[in-house]
Amino acid sequence: MELIRNKRLAQGWSQQELGRRVGCTKQHISDLEHGKVRPSLRMLQRLAVALNVSDAELLTDSIADVCLPSSSEVRP
Repeated sequence: MELIRNKRLAQGWSQQELGRRVGCTKQHISDLEHGKVRPSLRMLQRLAVALNVSDAELLTDSIADVCLPSSSEVRP
């Protein structure tokens, strides 16, 4: 999820720092940012609070990651 990464970097936080703030590991934050795992609703809420964004904004970003093909998947 690009939004998580962008908001984390805007705060000047490492993945480890964000993980500490939301109660998970650096690896889990990395996996979220790279789309290897999808966050639970509870995790989305914790991320939203930590990153000072709305739940809806993160949920919309999460749904877009699942539903929209990446540019490499779109064929003319």
